[in-house]
Formats: sequence, C-alpha cells, structure tokens
Amino acid sequence: AKQSTEELVALAYVADLRRSIGFYESIGFDTGNSYADPGSGEIVWAALEQGNAALMLGKASDPLDATRQG
Repeated sequence: AKQSTEELVALAYVADLRRSIGFYESIGFDTGNSYADPGSGEIVWAALEQGNAALMLGKASDPLDATRQG
C-alpha cells in the first residue's frame, strides 16, 4: 500500500543564522531548538515553526552561490 507523507521539514543552509532566524521570526515563525558551537558561541542550526510549517536552518560550511544549491 502506498504511504502518504504527513509531515515534512525543509532544510536550508544559510550564511548567517542569526540574521536568517530574525527574518523568519519577523514573518511569524517561532524558534524551537537551536545549537551553538560551544567554542565560538555561533549558532550552527535552528528549528523554526509556524503552525504546520517547519523549517530547519543550518550554517553553510562553504560560501553560498546564489546560482546553485550547495
């Protein structure tokens, strides 16, 4: 039998997590969990949600190229 997807979390890699979190919070998302590197204090991933929408943001390890997905 065919199974259906009931929940899906999108993942996006970004250059600046604090700035990206701020953007998504400005359009109504709430930050659930996040993790900061213990050494630098820099946020390396965050989970955001708004109603049934969920998004995971991760710190890009390489420079981002707007013309292609890393």
